[in-house]
Amino acid sequence: MTSCTLYPNNWKQMRLIKLLYKTPQEEFSIITDLNLPNQQVIKCDVERTRSDEITSEEKFLLENMLTLYCKQTSISYKQGMNEILVPFLVLCRYGMPYYIAYTCFKEFINSCLKTMFQDETFRPLQGWFIIMNLLLKYHSPKISNFLQDHDITPELYTTSWFLTMYATKVTSLNYLFILWENIILENDYIFPCFVAVSLIDKFQEGILGQEYAFIPLALNKIAINSYEELQQVLDKSQQIKSFLPISIAAKLKNYDIYNLKSIDSYTQALSKTSCLSILPREIMHLAYPEVKLCNCQKGCKMCRNSYPVIIIDCRCSRQQKQGYFPNTEFFDGNINDPKCIEQFPLKFFNIRGVYHFALLGSEDIKHDNYGQNSQNIVTKLLKSFWQKEFQYVSVVEGGYNSCHEFALDYNLEIKDHISSSCLLCCKLKKIISKKDVSKSMKKLNTEIREKCRTNSTIKVFECKKYNLKIGIVQEDMLNLIVGPDTIMITDRDSHIIDRYLIKDLNKIANSQDLSAILTFNFHTIKEKISYSFANSKKAKSCLKKVTTVFRSLKNEIIKGLI
Repeated sequence: MTSCTLYPNNWKQMRLIKLLYKTPQEEFSIITDLNLPNQQVIKCDVERTRSDEITSEEKFLLENMLTLYCKQTSISYKQGMNEILVPFLVLCRYGMPYYIAYTCFKEFINSCLKTMFQDETFRPLQGWFIIMNLLLKYHSPKISNFLQDHDITPELYTTSWFLTMYATKVTSLNYLFILWENIILENDYIFPCFVAVSLIDKFQEGILGQEYAFIPLALNKIAINSYEELQQVLDKSQQIKSFLPISIAAKLKNYDIYNLKSIDSYTQALSKTSCLSILPREIMHLAYPEVKLCNCQKGCKMCRNSYPVIIIDCRCSRQQKQGYFPNTEFFDGNINDPKCIEQFPLKFFNIRGVYHFALLGSEDIKHDNYGQNSQNIVTKLLKSFWQKEFQYVSVVEGGYNSCHEFALDYNLEIKDHISSSCLLCCKLKKIISKKDVSKSMKKLNTEIREKCRTNSTIKVFECKKYNLKIGIVQEDMLNLIVGPDTIMITDRDSHIIDRYLIKDLNKIANSQDLSAILTFNFHTIKEKISYSFANSKKAKSCLKKVTTVFRSLKNEIIKGLI
């Protein structure tokens, strides 16, 4: 954590200011006509803002700056903006020009709150509420249980925290600037959620045991009053972040809550999530620590990943006898006996708070239309662990079925596994091979082959559908055909499966860790689509071809507009 001391002449040396005011600008006036449709709302908010801390002249400047910001950005004024601007305005007492204070305020919102104030209903805020609640369950189940039992949801106490970026929760501007500096340096849009969990965790003793009527008051009293408290909160926030399994952290980051076009689908998916879940790839790394499961050269995060974890196989004994993974514990009790389920976590009580626990069911936890879990064994055990205040409890996404598929794809030994009698084995597809490629090209129908031969703009690439969510190749051999304006997917018998217009392509990605995988994102389709190629060279060739066609189409559109 960084430190900061505020003296009259040292604002230029503050790292926060250097982060926000990177490019010198010509001085400009922050005075503007106070004539917005909701000007009276701004004026009233300004009058109520830190009335005992800022002067009437500063309130006049505050109203002007807020009005100017709304005009320049075409954003309607919302509460929270005022509290964020005040700390920068106070620096003007020590020689900071008003235009620099305004620029820092504007850049801070762009950096830490992005589209939060652009949306009239604060939809990104809903995403933060859900993520924060999931993190609180995972790291602080005791206070999470207490708040949940009293129907106290994050909306009731963290709204002002997030919208002001904790400006109302830190009593000293010195400490607030340090907090903001750390938030910017993290460059992680969910870091404010870690800070929220850290605050609740630190001050939980003042909340636990309160009667229902006094819980909101206890939550409202939470504040950082000293440098030591700030350091503890930041250190705990970092610890919470570092304790997250890699796939969980990656999944949370992939929920781009600031993308207003897709935020509704993200929050809908998050709202149906009752707990954090680990991807099969990470579980397989942990179950088979001696096996290298990726092609990275220097050792990626997943390869370096190591933490104490107990994988609990929650399937019934009949399923367990068909095969299981090494380094796993069995739930071998009666799944219909509530007492058995209640007592099962107690066998791990001595390592509570040290080990992570990953519950492995047959497949995903089922949810109804309201996001509630169906009462399967994983759900029952999950609740039992939470009731015993176990930290770091998650479920394995896709359950044993997805892990089984992953294990076979990577030739990992499954204990007591007999493929001839395994019901799952017959559902799995083969991995790409030269033989598959040859068969696929031979079955590509005559008409398409002729078009490919006579038209150099058409290229055919052999691939397989790749499930990005669970990290495995899922489908049989496919042909990805790139035409003058279309990407067409066919099966081995040349039946068309999918067709995409290249002009609708939003993004095509190819990561270093998964160099043989291409991921397509089209404007017209919510889900990302991924395909696995025989090698990275084939993937790059396809990437180059699609990019060339896309640029050509884009140039044609531009020419048509001129």
